Amino acid sequence: MRTPPENIVQRPRENSIREQGAVQGNMLRLVTRPNRLDWSILPGPATDPGTETFIMIVKDSEQAISTLRDALNVSIQAAPQVQRLAFGAALFQQAASTNDAMTQLSNYLPHLDLKNRGGSDFIYQINRPKRSQSSPHVWINCLTKWQLDQFQSGLFLIGPSQSPQLQTTESGLVNRLILDINTAPDNNAIAASRMPDLFVELTEFARQIAAKGDVL
Repeated sequence: MRTPPENIVQRPRENSIREQGAVQGNMLRLVTRPNRLDWSILPGPATDPGTETFIMIVKDSEQAISTLRDALNVSIQAAPQVQRLAFGAALFQQAASTNDAMTQLSNYLPHLDLKNRGGSDFIYQINRPKRSQSSPHVWINCLTKWQLDQFQSGLFLIGPSQSPQLQTTESGLVNRLILDINTAPDNNAIAASRMPDLFVELTEFARQIAAKGDVL
């Protein structure tokens, strides 16, 4: 049973409809376009902006994945078959220094020699296709992008003055992992009944990469 959304935004020019509402402290969003559905879990609103770090995170990632799985199961009830399925996530890990950041990356990318190499920028992207176990005719792309970023954020105080006043700032380094785990575009159409098992596989690949890194 689907719970009604808190708000709905229609965009005729984009031919899309956006629905969203709060779930377990996060924000669940559905964007519907012709021949495409995008379910997203986003961080909920900050309860006290003055105490938030620059990275807003989803509360309870396992609960978020469970919510997405339930949403998918509702969506596929009216779909006899699906062309593609994808799961994506953005993960962050803060670092105290460049050497610390490179050491962190070395733990996830053991085949690259990154320790004590210096440098201030790093990007590594690779796709490692895998065959589905639940649907052997389906190939799954495991696309990962590892990146070292510098960040700076600030908290602005908005008051009666003509312009907002910068109150506090925060800066540092963060390692970012972008996961795009998806069924390959050249697969044949997939029966909707296989979607739940495929979704479990996609999220399991994502968990393995987040925990173990780019394992050959």
